[in-house]
Amino acid sequence: MKFLNYAKEHWRLLLLILFVYVGFLIVKIPAAFAVQFLDADDELASMLQLQGVSGTVWNGRADSARVKQLNLTGLEWDLNVLPMLLGNLDVDVEFKLGEGHGRANVALGLGGGVELSDLQARIPAQALMPLLYGFPVSLVGDFTANLDSVQIEQGQRFAAEGRLVWNGAGLSAPQAFSFGDLALKLEPEGEGSKGVVSDGGGALSVEGIIDVQPNGQYRMNLRLASRESGNSPLKSALGFLGRPDSQGKVTFNRSGRLAL
Repeated sequence: MKFLNYAKEHWRLLLLILFVYVGFLIVKIPAAFAVQFLDADDELASMLQLQGVSGTVWNGRADSARVKQLNLTGLEWDLNVLPMLLGNLDVDVEFKLGEGHGRANVALGLGGGVELSDLQARIPAQALMPLLYGFPVSLVGDFTANLDSVQIEQGQRFAAEGRLVWNGAGLSAPQAFSFGDLALKLEPEGEGSKGVVSDGGGALSVEGIIDVQPNGQYRMNLRLASRESGNSPLKSALGFLGRPDSQGKVTFNRSGRLAL
């Protein structure tokens, strides 16, 4: 009886103690134990597979992580507390991909939306080749990403802001080409995104726009030219894309859909 009276008078304190205790249990859940539930979900397992997991759900590490076609190593995460009180999952991650590395904040909302923020990465182009499986090309150079925000809601929103640079861009197969640095500056436009393509003054001159709709549909409109003198291999290759205009530039248009 005395306990019931005490509970009535101090229910807020008891609720706080219970909340802290439950939070403590969650913090101490081994990450390896939680991964069993991830593997049991076929849909999640098809997108993310973790190996060599250590630490806790709150703060842990995976020696390797397969995210769709990419194999990451040294994946580390650190869950943030305050957003969870509002029903959002918010985590800081760091990873390695090939000889490259990156870090970002990942937030998952109650409605299923995903937001990447403060994404910074430098990845060798070769490490991204699994994304081009089936294409008879081999990339050289490396990619630098500095993205302030990427907001994705399936079929409803794809808004990105930041800059991507392909440093030392080129191909080693089916024929060797050196393009120089290429850049893509992204900014939100409505519920989609607009990207401005430019070059750094290398062998390949590029200018144009890439529009991405909220559902991932994109339309690319580029003008390409070679800065190399004479009838260079690059100039000859561009000729297969179309007839040069009066300024010696070839128009290249393409549309498709991003696999979000």
